[in-house]
Amino acid sequence: MKQEKSRYIIFSAILACMLWILPGNHVYAAQMAAKVITADHVETAYESLSDAVAAMTDGATLYLQEDSSERIDVPDGVHWNFRTGDYTYSGWIWMGDESEIELVDGHYASGFFIQNSLSTYKNYVVLDDNLTMDREARDILERFEKPDQWCREYEDGQYVLETTTKLPYKVNGQLYASSARATYGVEDGSTLYIVEDTDRGISHINTWDLSMDIDAGDCTVKGNIQLPKNCNIISGSFDGATFVSNEGVYTITEKCRFTSRDFVVDCCSENETVVHDSDWYYHKVSVDDSKKIVIANGKTYVDIDHAFKDINQNENIVFKLTDDYPEVISLSYGYHVKLDFGEYSFKSYLENFADLEIVSGRFDGGDEENAVYIGTTQQITISGGYFGYVEFSHEWPWGNGNPGYTVKGGTFSPYAYEYIKDDIADGYQAVYKNGNYVVQKQQTKVTGWQASDGKWYYYDADGVKTTGWQKVGGTWYYMDKDGVMTTGWQKIGGAWYYMNGSGAMTTGWQAIGGTWYYMNGSGAMTTGWQAIGGAWYYMNGSGAMVTGWQKIGGAWYYMNGSGAMVTGWQKIGGAWYYMNGSGVMVTGWQVIGGAWYYMNGSGVMVTGWQIIGGRWYRFNASGVWIG
Repeated sequence: MKQEKSRYIIFSAILACMLWILPGNHVYAAQMAAKVITADHVETAYESLSDAVAAMTDGATLYLQEDSSERIDVPDGVHWNFRTGDYTYSGWIWMGDESEIELVDGHYASGFFIQNSLSTYKNYVVLDDNLTMDREARDILERFEKPDQWCREYEDGQYVLETTTKLPYKVNGQLYASSARATYGVEDGSTLYIVEDTDRGISHINTWDLSMDIDAGDCTVKGNIQLPKNCNIISGSFDGATFVSNEGVYTITEKCRFTSRDFVVDCCSENETVVHDSDWYYHKVSVDDSKKIVIANGKTYVDIDHAFKDINQNENIVFKLTDDYPEVISLSYGYHVKLDFGEYSFKSYLENFADLEIVSGRFDGGDEENAVYIGTTQQITISGGYFGYVEFSHEWPWGNGNPGYTVKGGTFSPYAYEYIKDDIADGYQAVYKNGNYVVQKQQTKVTGWQASDGKWYYYDADGVKTTGWQKVGGTWYYMDKDGVMTTGWQKIGGAWYYMNGSGAMTTGWQAIGGTWYYMNGSGAMTTGWQAIGGAWYYMNGSGAMVTGWQKIGGAWYYMNGSGAMVTGWQKIGGAWYYMNGSGVMVTGWQVIGGAWYYMNGSGVMVTGWQIIGGRWYRFNASGVWIG
């Protein structure tokens, strides 16, 4: 037996050595990083990508067998194919002079790079459709697309290369599917034409340090727009976010329309202003001095945005008007601003990021549909002005949950008052006059009950608005956190209370909404069994008094029409039942008043002949067992 075992061990060792020596790749394929198939179809696997690259010859194909970021050097004058299959490549490909590589399939990720550019070197890169990539790899691969290829986003941050017949971009007479490919390697002063509407934007211009023109004619460009460092936009409608450099020089003509107002403002001169059309595209127009209606620091401007170019953040700015102001107002971070518009109107949109006080002016859209909107990320003080149809933001992204307003003056229509009624500063009050609410300082100390805007408040002897439980004239009331007297159901400290129409806390039996409830001496709504006036009642989990049959704790009870629990003999629905002293419906044999009765499983008293436990019994008409 020992001899056979020794032979087996020796044989296993020899077999293992043979498998190690044999060149067959399948033996350790799991360890292979890449494989090479030469032009004459010879396949070899390698343990590292660098070994595979070293074995590559002209016309060969390099296959990844695992994710890799190793560098690949393509020698001068050769053509290679590269396939990553189900794997991801994130390394650098260095191209030799007049070399060529074709990327056949696979996924490319951040860190991927191809050395040299089409405009400087004679190397060449061919991209096959259906390559996938992340955003950073896309920025590299876009440079090598064919004119009719583009990288389409198929999910957030992931792209796939496609061939398309839609070629909206043109440079030097050549049509392109991608703005990135169209502008890669162009000469200084070139023009990018958009010849049909596109939703691909101008997503990646590869001429950052050059000057170029963009001419979209009557076309609309939707999507993100990235401009080169110096750019003249001749025409077109641009419907997307515009990203620019502060060091760039940009000019636009009056034939251009944008959804980004700030960009148009930046491109305006002293005698130009921004207007919007019926589609809410912004464009610039030339104006004369009569349109300079904004006064700030002793100078006049066409609009408030022009004034900001002359004003430092540490200055306190007062904007005054000499006419109605029709445009959007955007107040920047870090500034201290007062809007003192006098009798003039503002009927547009105010977005505020500054330390702002509104002193005067008419803020009124005329009707609810055209209401002025005020959005703010900072506290706004309102000390004057008339506010008609105005919506004040209190929610994210403007208020971020903070009220955002301190109201110390001004006149508010009922529409506007609904927005700011909770923002009136301490020591001020809103007085209803001539159909509006006028905010002013409180003139005298008020005590006792006070009505405001249809709500009741109670002020103590010191004139302080009360909250919580208050006993007034022997009756309890509850004021919410804003001091408003509550009515109806209120959950307070984990218990439910009911305040009648006058706000008084109720006790005892209460019929509410057609249902009876019982409030104890403290006013708290009761649930479960309650002994009231010598009778037992049951209130369900909602506090409602129950009637009729009720299954409670596994036993059946019957509550009469007044809700009282019954005991003893009860005729219900034409049948007789017996409830014991605890009100529980009994079943089975029962001795009642010295006589035997039998109640079936439903609690009904039986009469006549009955089979019980396999035997016959006879009961008279009164249910008494007679044999």
